[in-house]
Amino acid sequence: MTCRLAHVLYAGFREDPSFRRLLGEPGCVYAFFEVVEELARQGVLTALCLRAGEVTASVAVLSLGARPSRVKLPRGLARLLACLGARGLLNLVAWLAWAPRYARAYSKLERACHLLFIASLAPGRGYGSKLLKRVEKACRSAGARAVALEVDVENPALLFYAKRGYTPLTVTVFAGRHYLLMAKLIRGAL
Repeated sequence: MTCRLAHVLYAGFREDPSFRRLLGEPGCVYAFFEVVEELARQGVLTALCLRAGEVTASVAVLSLGARPSRVKLPRGLARLLACLGARGLLNLVAWLAWAPRYARAYSKLERACHLLFIASLAPGRGYGSKLLKRVEKACRSAGARAVALEVDVENPALLFYAKRGYTPLTVTVFAGRHYLLMAKLIRGAL
């Protein structure tokens, strides 16, 4: 991977309350994004990078439903599990209690690709908007009819997505925070 995926994601999410609550120390948050980067290298996830000159300005990670034939456990997984600890595992279990409600809303989105993360090293300069358009194009090319994502209800990014046609579908709770599942139709009707 030529872009610095883990670095940019960490810069964008290091102060995120859910990551801090779930993983604690900044090194554990970075370890999480190293695992995400490794999964992208293996083709489990898709990473898109937007460069501004020699610098990676913005990155996005999405799931296009790819099923790689062979996946190796990411190198940093053991460290990440140690970072989670009992409290993190309890947060994951609590989220699973909300999973049926979330699954019902998500199931209405036939052939949706899932935008997991988008982060920019230069907020407010249009890199996120350009990258979101590339995400939608990649999803359309993969045969998706919609793009789905979750955003913390207190995150200013909620307005960013709403202005770009993303509609709230349901609320879920993760690590004590409320998130909106949002989606945008990119082809056909839902």
